[in-house]
Amino acid sequence: MKETQISKFEKINKDGRFSKNIKRLKREIDYICLEKEKVDSYVKKLDFMEQNFIYLKYYKNYKMDYIADKLFVSRSQVFRIREKALNNLCDIIEKAYWEVAS
Repeated sequence: MKETQISKFEKINKDGRFSKNIKRLKREIDYICLEKEKVDSYVKKLDFMEQNFIYLKYYKNYKMDYIADKLFVSRSQVFRIREKALNNLCDIIEKAYWEVAS
């Protein structure tokens, strides 16, 4: 008699592999959610235009030309906004790191 998929699953799960993997994945998801919350809190410290740029570029993955249209600025201004936003974000993250480390 040929084994069904369910009976194969039950045999495999008896050793707890799936349960261990599910627990591990839940821990990883929790960690990723915490890290995303941190990044979101850092982004909220940027000015309005920088926040919008980060959202459009890195959350929505839009191209620079589209972002320029959305922000009502030139393409070259978008590159300056990106530079400023990333520098400010690095400063914010570095400051947060040193606050935790001390």
